Amino acid sequence: MEIATLARVYPGRLLPGVGHGVPFWTDQMGLTPKSPLSALTECINGVRDLLEGMTVDLEGRQFDFHSVALGHPPTTEVPLLTGVLGPKSLALSGKIADGTVMSVLSGTKYLEAAVQHISGGWRKAIGTRT
Repeated sequence: MEIATLARVYPGRLLPGVGHGVPFWTDQMGLTPKSPLSALTECINGVRDLLEGMTVDLEGRQFDFHSVALGHPPTTEVPLLTGVLGPKSLALSGKIADGTVMSVLSGTKYLEAAVQHISGGWRKAIGTRT
């Protein structure tokens, strides 16, 4: 709802990002997923469907949606970004997200490797859509 509201107030200017969370905090709350990649996939896909105005029914590994819909979906498309670090997460970002947020502290070698992982995931996504 917050993403939809901000997207309606600032159309074309919102770039929301989703990540795995901070393990120290999620552990304290008992919310650390058994499969972070499944959780990220379910989250991005569920949020994207909601932002597109769909009613979502999904029983996933991490999240359940029972006839969830937004009362006021955005009027423009909202790109969904991820903020992830590891090779598998970066590849998944290339596959399911509209972009990847990188840390300002990332070095050149890390960024070069990250682009390769993201590109690999993107190529897999394109292959599954054709």
